[in-house]
Amino acid sequence: MEHSNDTIMLDEEDRPEPLEKASLGARLGAFLVDHVIITFLAVIPTILILGANPDRIVVLVFVALLAAFLLYSIKDMVKGRSPGKVLLGIGVRMREDTEEVPSAGKLFVRNLFGFLWPIDFCILAFIRSRNRIKIGDKITGADVYRLPNRMRAGYRVLLLVLVIAVGIIGFVSLLSLAFPPRTPLTAEEFTAHMEEAGFTVEDERGQQLEADPDWADTELGRRLESVLAVRTDYFSIQFMMFSTETYAQVMYGNIRREVESLRAGGMSSTTEINLSNFSRFTQTASGQYIVISRIEHTLVFAHTGAENRSTVNDLLELLGDY
Repeated sequence: MEHSNDTIMLDEEDRPEPLEKASLGARLGAFLVDHVIITFLAVIPTILILGANPDRIVVLVFVALLAAFLLYSIKDMVKGRSPGKVLLGIGVRMREDTEEVPSAGKLFVRNLFGFLWPIDFCILAFIRSRNRIKIGDKITGADVYRLPNRMRAGYRVLLLVLVIAVGIIGFVSLLSLAFPPRTPLTAEEFTAHMEEAGFTVEDERGQQLEADPDWADTELGRRLESVLAVRTDYFSIQFMMFSTETYAQVMYGNIRREVESLRAGGMSSTTEINLSNFSRFTQTASGQYIVISRIEHTLVFAHTGAENRSTVNDLLELLGDY
């Protein structure tokens, strides 16, 4: 019996000291690193698979967010450590035994609650350190601790800054590759596309300037170089060209405000995209469908009934990037 008691006392003496909780700075740093990595892993495959089409931006964002959700849920599956936690020398462990790594199920559940990050941030930032614990940690009985055998602090800071810098540069580069500048049409190209589709193109610049002499005498009117139009009983499509991109932007804004002011109080829907040299606004309201699309110094304005929406969109596809 005495030998047995000595063994028990020896085991208790040899048991390692509980690990120290990770600091708020280390946890936030790990979050930033993981966020950069997960963003790349979610966005790049989405663009490669679905294609970089700004007109499908809602689908692209949804798929990328879904991929990020799945990646975030499993990010700590390897020994309770994500890439960011490895870099910062921290890891997820059970509170009752800080040597124990939570099961895969507990890690998954813990990260699901990570999407309540605004609440978790307030808990970590404003509650006393001895009592602060995230929602997911409280439910799973886990927490984040400093681990032994970490890399030196200087190396960790250097790598952290490097990861964040590369992430920012890479994300900006990715956006430029995913949504490159669009190419405007010339008046001749617009005419050729519409005539190939079987429509007659009319030159309406003189008619438009004569209809409003006061506007024609403004700087915007003088900068209007071309107005071509296709008009049928069901729709109209106008192509405008200005001397510079600035005046096309002004005209785009003027038409957009006018279209929005005519919107009735009933059911309506609008969408808008603004990229480097491209803007596109659509509105469906009161049975009418309107598209305003600008590329650099050119502008396309389409108007039809809501029932002819698909027909007009098919014609706009013939114009390329509009």
